[in-house]
Amino acid sequence: MAVSALDKNNDWIFGRGRAGYKRGSDEVRQNVATRIMCFYNDWFLDVYNGIDWYALLGQRNTRDQIVREIEKTILETVGVRAIELLQIVEPTTEVERKARKLTLNIRFQTIYDDTITEELRIDPT
Repeated sequence: MAVSALDKNNDWIFGRGRAGYKRGSDEVRQNVATRIMCFYNDWFLDVYNGIDWYALLGQRNTRDQIVREIEKTILETVGVRAIELLQIVEPTTEVERKARKLTLNIRFQTIYDDTITEELRIDPT
């Protein structure tokens, strides 16, 4: 299988032939990142897709629920074998906490016997 490659702004890349697609572990990495960063009710073709980041980041004491949602999303992604690390980087200042942003460090194994490490930033603004 293959997916269209994304650029640094998460826009599709067109006009590069086969180079415009991701396969294997690169495909799995991109799918995991895209699925985690997808906001619930944001895609008109599937309004139930994604994580409800607005609700989770807008309330206190939702850390466990955030971890469960991320784990579920990663493990349900085709090509993921196991999660090795899921770390939520805690905001260090009150300004960062009020900004409702989240940084994740994840490491997971693929069915291609690769280990992928990724840092993701969730920003609902």
